[in-house]
Amino acid sequence: MTRFWLYLAAVLTLVAIFLLAARAHAFPEMIRHGYVNCTVCHTTLVGGNLLTPYGRSLSKELLSQTDFFGLQAPEGSENFLGGAIETPEWLLAGGDVRILQSFIESPQASRGRFMIMQVDFDLSAQVKDWLRVFFSVGRVEPRVDGAVAKDYVTSPRHGVEFILNPEAEDDRVTLRVGRFTPAYGILFAEHTFATRTYLDFGPGQERGAAELAWTHEMTSIVATGIYNQANGNTVKKEMGGILQVNTALGESTKVGANYYQTTRDDGAGSYQRRMYGVYALMGFTKEWYGLLDLNRVQRADGRWGFVETFKLGRELWQGFHLFGVHEFANLNTDQTDPKFEAYSFGTQWYPQAHWELYGIYRKERNSATSGDFQDAVWLIGHYYL
Repeated sequence: MTRFWLYLAAVLTLVAIFLLAARAHAFPEMIRHGYVNCTVCHTTLVGGNLLTPYGRSLSKELLSQTDFFGLQAPEGSENFLGGAIETPEWLLAGGDVRILQSFIESPQASRGRFMIMQVDFDLSAQVKDWLRVFFSVGRVEPRVDGAVAKDYVTSPRHGVEFILNPEAEDDRVTLRVGRFTPAYGILFAEHTFATRTYLDFGPGQERGAAELAWTHEMTSIVATGIYNQANGNTVKKEMGGILQVNTALGESTKVGANYYQTTRDDGAGSYQRRMYGVYALMGFTKEWYGLLDLNRVQRADGRWGFVETFKLGRELWQGFHLFGVHEFANLNTDQTDPKFEAYSFGTQWYPQAHWELYGIYRKERNSATSGDFQDAVWLIGHYYL
């Protein structure tokens, strides 16, 4: 327990030093360009999935490489399907296709795997100025032999959103009800990172929830009531809630805090699940950025653990990034083992709007299964509609 607080104090001290030294540029990744709230570019508070028209324009102007070996992207190429199909103003359409090739080398074995990681299609309809309906359909890896449609076709996101004050310009109050990933910490695109894996925020683990949110230009407060947790195409019993508060510090930093408490039943009896944590999105300069997510998490037996992810990246030129990641998880800090730790180095390239190429080398060890580190390489291709 003492070790955890010493570690937390050391990390927060380093963060404070970086914040004081940072110039007032932009938020990390896309947020480092000065956009505080995810809803500028996305339809949800946590980001990801569907882009707004403004978000699509930024994906071409700020996220992607300005040209591809001298070739300029045509006008409107950032739109849905490259502009091949024009949707009405009230309807947003999009989706994601990801493929993965992985290689893992350990003292015990060597293995590789190719898989279709994600195929999703999303729709969002602004029915009224105060009402939005959203729906998605996608494919998941089947977990049984002889799989039929119900084993690999799913709807990871669906529901309705009510804008409770559509006339307001500065303060936005919304109520979202349905199935979605709730606001907690940083929603890293890499769902294998420790703070997504060990906190149960991976694909197929969305919550059935009702989310009430107040969003200001610099600050957001989000209260979420949870009534179940998805497990692929089935659900687990889970009842409780989450509270998240975040605010911008200047033009290049955003910090937040979360508290999560539910009662969950995994089939072997109910138990209380509690988590709390802090996170920060930091733009040190126009090129350098960092993402930090620190959490205390309670196990089913009541013992407390610690889970952390820190990502440090640099954009070498527009659309091309290098980054390093540190991950740590110990679900019982009363003892040093078992624990998970990983050190990664990777590159991320957006050659043109719609396209992302991603490669990462990871040195990882899970002492619950082996005392040895193993090497992992992931190569990912991503096309977003």
